[in-house]
Amino acid sequence: ELLVNNYPPLSFYPTALVAKLTGDTIMAGRLIALVSTFAVSAAAGLCVRALRGSPAASALGALWLLATLARFFTLYVGVNDPSLLGIALMGLGLAWFLQRMRAGRSTEPAVALMVLAAFVKHNMPSLALAAELPRPGN
Repeated sequence: ELLVNNYPPLSFYPTALVAKLTGDTIMAGRLIALVSTFAVSAAAGLCVRALRGSPAASALGALWLLATLARFFTLYVGVNDPSLLGIALMGLGLAWFLQRMRAGRSTEPAVALMVLAAFVKHNMPSLALAAELPRPGN
């Protein structure tokens, strides 16, 4: 029988680490997804800040996304699935990318974080691809 694995290997390591603390892999995955929900929201706020948004706009964006995730995406929030962890890493990578680009610094470390996110959950390359689109003046 042919089986397809939809989960890249990196998603299992943080779950195993947290499972050592909780004693349950399902609960560990759920905790990671819950923390990832907050990390995704924080990443959105950091992206707003990197794009020269005010601190108030950044906080509002982060809280708005958190409320949206909690209300409309209950299929992922608190569920033992690495999707939110991958999105959180990808979003934090994008925020770091924007911050480094704004400062005129090398963006390769941020791109490396986005590539790492693809080894947590592989089916969300849009942020990394958008970050590598040609920019004016390049």
